[in-house]
Amino acid sequence: MARVIILEDEPAALNRIKRLVLKLKPEYEIIGDADSVEEGKALLKKQTFDLIIADIQLSDGLSFEVLETLEKSVPIIFLTAYNQYAVDAFEYNGIHYLLKPIEVDKLNDALNRFESHQINQAKVKDVLHFFKAKQKEGSKNILSKVGNKIQVIDVNDIAYAYLDNGVNRVVAFDGSTYPVDYTMEQLMNKLKSKQYFQINRQMLVNIAAVEEMKKYSSSRLKLTLKPKYEGEAVVSKEKTPFFKQWMVETDY
Repeated sequence: MARVIILEDEPAALNRIKRLVLKLKPEYEIIGDADSVEEGKALLKKQTFDLIIADIQLSDGLSFEVLETLEKSVPIIFLTAYNQYAVDAFEYNGIHYLLKPIEVDKLNDALNRFESHQINQAKVKDVLHFFKAKQKEGSKNILSKVGNKIQVIDVNDIAYAYLDNGVNRVVAFDGSTYPVDYTMEQLMNKLKSKQYFQINRQMLVNIAAVEEMKKYSSSRLKLTLKPKYEGEAVVSKEKTPFFKQWMVETDY
């Protein structure tokens, strides 16, 4: 029997991981979970465990910040949603990881490798150092997965991104649309350019995609975008003055 701790900030993903682990390994015991760095650190201090399953991104930071407080080496299976920095860090350091959404057979393989002592003891500080170094370099690409196909998208080709029924989608200047597994905040962090502005909680735009702006109700602005956006691209009231300043001061 193995005692397992899970670090995951998305409730649906957490429930699925628990369900899959116990289905594949009914003899395992999931003794705790945490969705934040603070909760994770507290959990690791008060529990004894054999395996950690950890998503990279928690609600208030990175799981690396939790794991670097470990006082002993413990096998870790990392989870990541196409974060190229994390993938590079894991592969560079020989660390086992799974891409989200998790495939059952790959999770089963990871658990079998854990049981046969083939999961490397993660050098968390080395991974964290590499991860942060790569992060500072910025990213020129983001990834989109549809079925078994992964599409690489140059960030300079992105005209805008929007939330559609719970899924964020990016639209390229050629009109192509791609679903992405990033939050709007994560997209802004990856783009890291003055060319982009988040106009509301559900949409960000490239300044080169703004064709026209008009006054809208409640001191807001309504944008016409290219390629054409079928919904309403509205700058929130709070962001309107900053958006106007951005339009004036940003070169493109």
